[in-house]
Amino acid sequence: MPTDTAPTPVTSTSTALTKSNGGALDRLHAMVSDLTPTERATAIRGVSSVGGGIAGAYLWSRHRVLGFFAGAALAGAAAAVAQGKGAREVAHRLVPTATATAGSLLWRRHPVLGFIGGGIAGGIAAETMVDKLASKFGA
Repeated sequence: MPTDTAPTPVTSTSTALTKSNGGALDRLHAMVSDLTPTERATAIRGVSSVGGGIAGAYLWSRHRVLGFFAGAALAGAAAAVAQGKGAREVAHRLVPTATATAGSLLWRRHPVLGFIGGGIAGGIAAETMVDKLASKFGA
């Protein structure tokens, strides 16, 4: 008959997670600590964008896909602002998504084509108008 040993007492949640899943938390920590600051900022923006997209899809129940795109754009822009990015970069993130969403909603017979056309128009507008306005107002 094998003898059972008593479980080792755990002092913290992270230790409990590490002991319960074979060191996955240690591997995750090692992976994150190897990232450069730029890679870490990109990862934070990506994770926040996915979270914002899920929230947008949940909140905009009539248009879940558009809600995902809008939520992801807003969360990505908010993360960029939190990381100290300028208004130009935030506008370059939001303008194409906003115009793509508007294009999809306005062209009801072909919403995918409206999204693509609106995104292209928004990208062109972001490249030309945002830079002109930023240089005009000194941003």
